[in-house]
Amino acid sequence: MSFEEARILRMRAETFLKHAKQALEREEYDFACFSSEQAAQLFIKSAMLELVGEVPRLHRVRELLSLLGSSIPEVGMLISEFIKERRENLRALDDAYITSRYLPFAYTHEDAEVLVNLAEDVINITEKVLKECRR
Repeated sequence: MSFEEARILRMRAETFLKHAKQALEREEYDFACFSSEQAAQLFIKSAMLELVGEVPRLHRVRELLSLLGSSIPEVGMLISEFIKERRENLRALDDAYITSRYLPFAYTHEDAEVLVNLAEDVINITEKVLKECRR
């Protein structure tokens, strides 16, 4: 495992989040939703690479969070509660990976705002896990 590889994934995640926020401001809601999903997914994967030594071949944010929690038992409850409290929004974030690109569905400002905020929450909880594990 390379800390450099984890750093690169983390930087990509942060870039996707920045673009999601900009897209929300420009009323490009589909792209804001897609970018939010990518930001959350890549940030979790960067943490998995750093803490577990590999990047899971999964794409669903809920599954990635669950795997993170089960891979590091001392944060399992924290992750489990996070998922439980945000289950429906996490489903919407997972759906955005495909829907925002391929399906004839138009996201609204409210949809995009919820998913951008959720991506930030996912990144924040993952940062908390990283800090806890680095102690």
